[in-house]
Amino acid sequence: MILGDGGYGLLLLILCIIALKRFRVKSIVHDGARILLISSLYAIFFGFLYGEFFGDLPHRLFGLEPICIERRTALIPMIYFTLAVGTAHILLGLLLGVITAFRKKTRKEAVYKLLSIAAIIGLIIVFTSLFGILPAGLTRPVVIAILFLIPLLFFTGGILAPLELLKSIGNIISYVRIMAIGLTSVLLAFVANRLVGLIGDVTVGIIVAVMLHMLNIVLGVFSPTIHSLRLHYVEFFGKFLEHGGRKFEPLKRG
Repeated sequence: MILGDGGYGLLLLILCIIALKRFRVKSIVHDGARILLISSLYAIFFGFLYGEFFGDLPHRLFGLEPICIERRTALIPMIYFTLAVGTAHILLGLLLGVITAFRKKTRKEAVYKLLSIAAIIGLIIVFTSLFGILPAGLTRPVVIAILFLIPLLFFTGGILAPLELLKSIGNIISYVRIMAIGLTSVLLAFVANRLVGLIGDVTVGIIVAVMLHMLNIVLGVFSPTIHSLRLHYVEFFGKFLEHGGRKFEPLKRG
């Protein structure tokens, strides 16, 4: 959703294979190259769907159209896509929280998180019906069901339970940043290709375009890493991970 360019993915795949051959001994570089290799395969796959190979070169050179969607113009579908991923991720975290609570034998907390899942699904149904995605007739019964759940949320989760529910909704909305950063990557690649024709000297235009593409690749490696880790550690892990336990003590030489 951020780095969905086949050309970028192919270049990163080649670099990863070279790094894995050069750093055969297990190290940070070796582990990073393995992770980036898998990520580059995803970039190639989605680049094939989006019709992106170093930006819009397939369309510019051969007149090819994207198989799936054109990310520069399909803003609303990409927002729906990222929100759907965010919803699935947050609901999975809450479900893991339910399992964790049952294992700890804190049934009240488990019921609270189950009610939170039900309330989030209900709110999603209401919003999607208001936007015409689902039938409008679902709005009223679902709203009544949500109003019925609110006292139960207070009882199981305490006075701050509604705020926690709103926080979970905010967590889901925060996944839209993935779409926004991905759109920035697409537009930067598009601008790089446009500069070749706009600059009077073709050679200078190509050099500038290559430099912009290299910058875009670097940003395309770090941006998904930083923002994906944040979405995991802040939005996802917070739904089920419990702090505490034994303090980690590294092994010491006697």
